[in-house]
Amino acid sequence: EEGNKDTLRDLLTNLFRCQKPDMLGSMLGWMTACYYKPLFQKAYNQFPLMHINGLAGSGKSQMSSTMSHFFYYNQEPKTVSPTSTVFALSQFASGTDSVPMVVDEYKPHEMAPGVHDRLKLMFRDAYNARDVQRGGGNRDNDNYRALTTTTLCAPIMFIAEAIEEETALMERVVLVTMSSPPPAVKNRFASRFMAFQAKAKNLAILGKYIASRLVLTGFTAEQMKAEF
Repeated sequence: EEGNKDTLRDLLTNLFRCQKPDMLGSMLGWMTACYYKPLFQKAYNQFPLMHINGLAGSGKSQMSSTMSHFFYYNQEPKTVSPTSTVFALSQFASGTDSVPMVVDEYKPHEMAPGVHDRLKLMFRDAYNARDVQRGGGNRDNDNYRALTTTTLCAPIMFIAEAIEEETALMERVVLVTMSSPPPAVKNRFASRFMAFQAKAKNLAILGKYIASRLVLTGFTAEQMKAEF
């Protein structure tokens, strides 16, 4: 729309200059690829998770939440907590093919026994968009022997203070480490981030553009493999 280009230019100028380029590049690359996730799954049967880590106060949650406006038009981006049951998280992870499920406050040492192991299994299954099954029936079938199948199709981003230690999971993630810069740089980064955050809802313009181009051009898995 008229005027959006200037707003978007200011937004992106502040985004590109509010953090280190390697961190921003990985996050923007992964988020853009989320729109193509069904094609990645069809072509390669895999899609990496995003693992953001950093000490408290490094801005990882705020940055992730603000950049998630890429997928939400006139809405606040949604995050989930690992304190939810694994079943609830698997339901969140099955609701969409391209909008990331953001799991914040991922703290294995504070989780109940067994929960961390089940979460790691769920994350590994999500890498290949596998079907997971549970028994006990559902609202459509009260037979206790019935099986309910859920496909873990959503892209997953999980945010933690420490890097996940399991090798099998780390081989399936795009790793982004955030750290606090020196005070002089931190002040410049903070002012640019606040300017970016004030206009972050306009990121949805780019998200809509990417999604509509993907649909209108009839982009296929074969074309993506050739380009990739």
